[in-house]
Amino acid sequence: MLVAKSELALWRLGRQFELRKVHKTYTAIVHGLLDRDEDVIDEPIGRHPKIREKYAVHRLTGRPYGVTTKPAVTRYKVLQRLAGVGRGGAAFTLVELYPQTGRTHQLRVHASFIGHPIVGDRMYGGGPLYRGQLAGGPDPTAEPLITRQALHAHTIEFRHPRTQRPMKLEAPWPEDFTRTLKALQELAGAV
Repeated sequence: MLVAKSELALWRLGRQFELRKVHKTYTAIVHGLLDRDEDVIDEPIGRHPKIREKYAVHRLTGRPYGVTTKPAVTRYKVLQRLAGVGRGGAAFTLVELYPQTGRTHQLRVHASFIGHPIVGDRMYGGGPLYRGQLAGGPDPTAEPLITRQALHAHTIEFRHPRTQRPMKLEAPWPEDFTRTLKALQELAGAV
């Protein structure tokens, strides 16, 4: 999140967003193994036709989504594939996501659309992840690894609104994200 300290800074930052000069990098753990090392998801997004809080990929055909559907583009790069996780042999992929547009829920919708919902994202097909669920123990809900979306805003790059110098702000992975990734790597024998 960027916060402007003046009207001028707000305008200049807003203009950078409008011109797509702000570059964001997200890290996510998604279900399944992505086939390609890198790819672009270029699918329009609009409100879900039946569930008000949700968004969905729609084709730009004009009806019934013409007004509410907007172009959305996400680029991704695979960082690590984790196959054979736990007793059931589940699979996960650690991926970097680079939104080229800024639609509501864009990364979550696009990940779900290509069949790889973000771990912990109940709305778009991923759920909480438990060690007991992966280990096949008697209580599948034992030891929650992550109960929220495994999606982290890692980096944002922009020009300082006053000095115009390039700025790059980075946020380390949260503890639950790191713990989840480490557990998945251990269960997959990747560590």
